[in-house]
Amino acid sequence: MRKNPNQVLIDKEFPPREHLIAPWLREGESALIWSEPGVGKSMLSLSIALCIAGGGELMGWKSNRPRKVLVVDGEQHIEDIKERAGFLMGTVDGVDANEAAQNITIFARQDQDPEASFPDLADPEGQDELFNRAVKGEFDLVILDNFSTLATIEDENSAAAFNPIMDFLLKMKQARIATILVHHANKGGKDFRGSSKLATTFEVILGLQKSTSGKKRHGTAFDIEWSKYRRLKDETVGGRSVWLDGDPLAWGYKVSEEEEVNELVQLVRTHRFTTQKQLAKAMGCATGTLSKLKTRAIYELKLISIAEWKACLEGDIDEFDDDDDDPQF
Repeated sequence: MRKNPNQVLIDKEFPPREHLIAPWLREGESALIWSEPGVGKSMLSLSIALCIAGGGELMGWKSNRPRKVLVVDGEQHIEDIKERAGFLMGTVDGVDANEAAQNITIFARQDQDPEASFPDLADPEGQDELFNRAVKGEFDLVILDNFSTLATIEDENSAAAFNPIMDFLLKMKQARIATILVHHANKGGKDFRGSSKLATTFEVILGLQKSTSGKKRHGTAFDIEWSKYRRLKDETVGGRSVWLDGDPLAWGYKVSEEEEVNELVQLVRTHRFTTQKQLAKAMGCATGTLSKLKTRAIYELKLISIAEWKACLEGDIDEFDDDDDDPQF
């Protein structure tokens, strides 16, 4: 008797896909990191490369063992990449610097002979060169930094123009090689540049928005937004404000204000609180700070109305601190 194809699939055993960096990137998966120029996407992606190559921990994300990483860079000078890697190595907790140095390979356009061609990610021959380099080198992760300098696309708003890129990313998945594509934001700065079709192939999409609240000794401060994430989230994949600071240099981070606003609205809607002081205690912040979050939730983000807020607090009007900038309700 012939087996039901669905039952065959259910009974089939697959080799486990280990995390390259837990909890958000496993073997054979792909991720997109995008931002406006100068926000910090290359700094973050290089830090991730060092973490995975040296088996360390970065902002709560963990690499359980060293892996081979290929960084394909289409823009930066090789000496600048080397300098960045030197000071970023110390920002990864528990990293094995020797392992990282052995496992990470930089393939940079600026390190090639001026007459030499460099693979184009949108061209079949360029794709074959990058794929074969990744397979022969037995790399677990390939970071492509960045899309605009590695792929020639005549019309980025054309969905069909991205088919070759998607084919390449899917081919990498089939080979169980993880990929991180670094890309620029669109003109509005609220999403990545080009057709939304590109998003379909990624398991994870991280948007980096320029932050003015974090410290930025090296000009790097941003808010992380997870616009796509296919698995259950934990505390390490929520909205964060991130910056580089300190001596020695380190990645600092905290829950982003937008994430705090969303948390506040969720708490209010539980109907378990009757005063702003109770909400502030639950949030772990001062009542003045809570007032600012409340104002942003109602007026800027429009996540909740004044009427619903009051109804959720059983009609009680909170007593505000002297520094409250929204005393009318």
